[in-house]
Amino acid sequence: MICRRAYSRRKFIWKYVCASTVFLCWGLVLDGCDRKKIIQENKSDAANPVDPCNDLSGMSKNDIDLRQKLGYVKESPIPDNQCNNCNLYLPP
Repeated sequence: MICRRAYSRRKFIWKYVCASTVFLCWGLVLDGCDRKKIIQENKSDAANPVDPCNDLSGMSKNDIDLRQKLGYVKESPIPDNQCNNCNLYLPP
């Protein structure tokens, strides 16, 4: 006599769906924990903001002189002209 267990497609699919849901939930939980840490780090950085337009620490003397010769200004007289609208802008 051959002993057969009662397997069905429904049971297989149900187990697959349950296992997938568990893995998905754990992934979301772990991802959410990481995001909370990133948000907290960004809040601490916001307390000491660095203005990239005034931070000249990484520039050479020649670059600073070139900025003055070309007439760099802190704010554009035209409201639509902003650094992030320029194709040459590299974010800090």
